[in-house]
Amino acid sequence: WNSSWLSRLDFKDVITLASRINLGPMLERREFKERLQDGREIAMHELLYPLVQGYDSVQLRADIELGGADQIFNLNVGRHLMSCYELRPQMVLTMPLLVGLDGSEKMSKSKGNHVAILDEPPFEWQAAEIPASRFAGLEGLCRVVATQVDAAGNSASATLDFWLDTTAPLAPQLVLATTPDSGAVLAG
Repeated sequence: WNSSWLSRLDFKDVITLASRINLGPMLERREFKERLQDGREIAMHELLYPLVQGYDSVQLRADIELGGADQIFNLNVGRHLMSCYELRPQMVLTMPLLVGLDGSEKMSKSKGNHVAILDEPPFEWQAAEIPASRFAGLEGLCRVVATQVDAAGNSASATLDFWLDTTAPLAPQLVLATTPDSGAVLAG
């Protein structure tokens, strides 16, 4: 979908966009620095990737962008490019990397261990709403841990820390997704 703005760029536009990024900090990134020191190749497309991802932020006029901890450089390129285009730089929120379906490596399309957004789900999700009254007296920092257990007994957990303000004009509400046979557990 970013092809809707990237396909409109001609080569001159790409050169102009690339001129807004200093190559020095990019080559100081650990993975590039190690490869340079070891005499291993760095392909040109690897240098263009942060630029293209950053340009997405410009076109979306993003207020906030969520990404994996390994994407902090690319996310900050987006902030830099936004300021070059006289836009307010986005806030960046990073999270630890998700483990892929193989249970060991990071989730990645190139590793084939991901869940694609357009894939048909293997089961139907049901939403459960927690009424605002359940939040009474929980003002401040809260933690929700959701654990899903599959049929083989393997479990995976996700933790969400958030600040709860029950004085806000809109009553707080938390929606959790569960499956009928997942054994999902909520603890707060």
